[in-house]
Parts: sequence; C-alpha cells; structure tokens
Amino acid sequence: LAESVPVSQVFTKECFGACLEQANAKSNDVKNAAKEAAFAICDNINPFAMKSLLPAIFAALPVEKKWPIRELALQCIARFQANAPKQLGDALPLVVPEVTACMWDTKKQVKVAATDAMQKALEVIGNRDIEHMTGKILTAITKPKEVPEIMHQMAGVTFVQSVESPALAMVVPLLLRGLREKSIATKRQAAVIIDNMSK
Repeated sequence: LAESVPVSQVFTKECFGACLEQANAKSNDVKNAAKEAAFAICDNINPFAMKSLLPAIFAALPVEKKWPIRELALQCIARFQANAPKQLGDALPLVVPEVTACMWDTKKQVKVAATDAMQKALEVIGNRDIEHMTGKILTAITKPKEVPEIMHQMAGVTFVQSVESPALAMVVPLLLRGLREKSIATKRQAAVIIDNMSK
C-alpha cells in the first residue's frame, strides 16, 4: 500500500508505530516484514507529511524500549535524508536532541544507528559555510574532549550565508558545550562564533 497507493498514506501512517514495535517480535519473519513496512512508509510518505511520523519515532526512542525498536526508529530517521531532505532539515531542532541522546547508548546497535542518523541529518543542513565541518561536529557530539579543538577551527569560519534553523540545530549544542568548558579560551571562541553567525 505504502509503495503503490499514495492516497493510502493517511492509513499507513497510523500503522507505522505498530511496525516499529514489531521490530522486537520473536519471529524473524515478523521482524523482517515490520522493518520492510516501516521503511516503505518512510520512503514513500509525502515529504510534507514527514513530520507526522516523528511522534511515533520519538515514542520508540526512550531507553525503556527494547533496543531493536530503538534501532529501527533511528534507521527510519536516516531514510528521510533521501525522500524528504528539506523537511528533515526543518525538523532538525526536534530530531537532533532525540538522536544525540541515543549516540551515548550502551547498546552498540543503537549507537551505530544513531550515529548514522546524525550523519544523514548533517547532510541536509544546507549551509555551505559549515558543510566542511560536519564530520567534526559529529565527532564533538561523541567525544567532548575534542570540543576545544573544533571550537578553535569554527572560530575561523566566515559566515557568508544566513544561518537558519537546520544549521543552528547542529551548531547550538556545540556552542553551549563550548561555553560550559572550563577553559577561558574555548569560551571566548564560542562567543566569537556566535558573533560571526549574528553578523
């Protein structure tokens, strides 16, 4: 239905949460079918309806949920990069905090899926001034010790393009971390970056 009957999206969307929950089914056939169905819904949803799937995805991410459910939910976020890049970019202020929390998960599979989802999200920020820094921003999320060095590099960036919400969703958590650092130099660099972005 999701692949061949676009008008059914209003109904397949309602099944999406159930598909995510079945990622933890005992039967491998059910598991695989649920994964295929969830991916088909994400890949074929009208880009403007993409945000309507986020509540179901976010509901599947808390630590209390079984790890296969969380892994599938994160994989679904990554799928939007191909089908709805603009809409995923607009939704980043909501998506980034949820995915960031999963990047510190104790389960390796969840951590890998979260890192992949964040990587795909970084591809849609649409800001040429910081596109070359996306790998370093990703590193800063998982390795806080790298923050001072990354702040130093970002302080040298000249922002020509307007910094809009997708880019801010990625940069603001990094800036907050920089401002909380003990080093005065790192705090100063965070302030310089904020000043550069505001011009």
